[in-house]
Amino acid sequence: MIQITDIEMPFAVCAKERDTGPPFKRQTMLIKEDYESLIYGKWVSENGTLFEISEDERYGFYMDKNDTSDYYYKGPLTLLAGAEAIEDLEITDEEYIQLFDSYTESEYYIFSLKMHLETLYSEGIDKSDTLYREDYYYFMFMIWGENRDRATVVNMSDNSTYNVSRLE
Repeated sequence: MIQITDIEMPFAVCAKERDTGPPFKRQTMLIKEDYESLIYGKWVSENGTLFEISEDERYGFYMDKNDTSDYYYKGPLTLLAGAEAIEDLEITDEEYIQLFDSYTESEYYIFSLKMHLETLYSEGIDKSDTLYREDYYYFMFMIWGENRDRATVVNMSDNSTYNVSRLE
């Protein structure tokens, strides 16, 4: 169970079997490139963790926004947005409508991120050879806020959550 309680509207997601019916899709004026571009850039959490997501399908995940030369992971990124992300995250259409639609205001503001492990720097040493290349960090990223400058990030492996803000 995913629980998010440190945001304006607490909610929980329960793992359930996916429906076998057609995926939920809403008519919209947005095209895929428009809503995918919302996630690109730098996002910083309240505890100083920095997410950097680039248009070339790469990421940087830094433990300290003030020190991007140590304690970080980098690598290729699998990014899905909208209905594709909802399906990848195994959220049923009903769960999305009930739990997330009013929060994100559109399925176009929910993303699935798989950050594949390629580079690891820790204690000033390149420890990339210790990584198991098949592993990845898996996050649900929900963009919100008046200017789409805030997001809630859920680590799908341990259900930890981060509130992040876009870093200019």
